[in-house]
Amino acid sequence: MTKMASNKFLLIVRFVAFIAYGYSVYYIWTYETLPPEVRGRPFGKWKYLTYWDLLLQLGFFGLALIGSFRWTPKSFGRLLDFLFYSLVFPIAMIVTISFWTLYSIDRELVFPKALDAYYPFWLNQTSHTLVAFLVLIELIFGNRNPPSKQAHGLIIINLFSYVYSFWVLYIAFTTNFWVYPFLEKLNWPLRISFGVALGLVNSLFYKMAILCGRNLVKQTPNRKNKKIK
Repeated sequence: MTKMASNKFLLIVRFVAFIAYGYSVYYIWTYETLPPEVRGRPFGKWKYLTYWDLLLQLGFFGLALIGSFRWTPKSFGRLLDFLFYSLVFPIAMIVTISFWTLYSIDRELVFPKALDAYYPFWLNQTSHTLVAFLVLIELIFGNRNPPSKQAHGLIIINLFSYVYSFWVLYIAFTTNFWVYPFLEKLNWPLRISFGVALGLVNSLFYKMAILCGRNLVKQTPNRKNKKIK
């Protein structure tokens, strides 16, 4: 793929991502995507990591779309690189892999059949499949330069993971509602282990992304964020 074709490909991918996530968020806010017994519970959509991730992906790909043009400063590109490795890639991967793993074991653990009438098939794919597919494209073709030091990114992804784990437990304590049905079936040691594991797995995805990014840098020594005029 020539440089010009690659730049146009990335621009199209980022535009499609921004539109897809933007419409998904709009749909969730406009239409009822939860059954009545869940809809009226406190904290609404903010209970779900899927929704947090959709907002994260929407924000990142919107900024990446802007960053595709040459007039954006280098510091803007470095900020996007940091966000991509520390949050965007790990969260997208954990959402996709954890969702479809649990779904394949027993869908009632994570996405009960009752949701089919409210959460459309296309929205499920956008929320739980497309997110991983598009960050992999961004990793491979987007020339995202990995940070030279991993400490700051590890702090960010672990902070995010443990804040969300605490949020899920807080909701359970205060409303007697488990955001994810499988957690209700676990004892407390396993629930705590789930929170710890979330941080560890996200850290693993972070390190995997950096390893892949560094290998791509070695293959393209003059690697820079791809922009168009």
